[in-house]
Amino acid sequence: MAGGVALVEGRGERVARLDGLHGSPGVLLVTPAVAVSTSDVFAAFDAIRSHGDGATRMTSMHLAEELRAKLSTADLVARAGALTVANDLLPATAMVVPGLVPFRRGLSRLLGRPVGLSGSGPTLWTLYASEVEAADAAESVRTALYEGRLTAPGDAPPFVAATVIVSVHQQGSQP
Repeated sequence: MAGGVALVEGRGERVARLDGLHGSPGVLLVTPAVAVSTSDVFAAFDAIRSHGDGATRMTSMHLAEELRAKLSTADLVARAGALTVANDLLPATAMVVPGLVPFRRGLSRLLGRPVGLSGSGPTLWTLYASEVEAADAAESVRTALYEGRLTAPGDAPPFVAATVIVSVHQQGSQP
């Protein structure tokens, strides 16, 4: 919607383009078959918000500044650990859908890398240097689910897909 990578704040109404990403990082997306009420997540967030220390917001703002400047795919992937905890809604979503917590941990153990939550959930994500690496990870997740080594919440198999982050530079646009 913003024409590339963007910082999204508030309840999604504040969107600022971040034109400094160079490269096309791969992303693995895993969406469990569970309903997550955004209004329930925000109600839980409002109930626990006073307990935060501002570290999540500082992490998000620091990354946004790096993306405004210049950040390579390798640098973005290297920061994945910090990014996975930079979602203010993560604790609230975990309260609303507790089954996401063990599933997220299981994905992280399986993949050997940090796993983040997209928005209010339930989609989980992890970063890779390329779409090929993300596709290999997607196949690993599908296999682990099929073999029962990984159990997803919900009454159906999760949606599992590999994609890339497309920056303005790959689209041919000028900032």
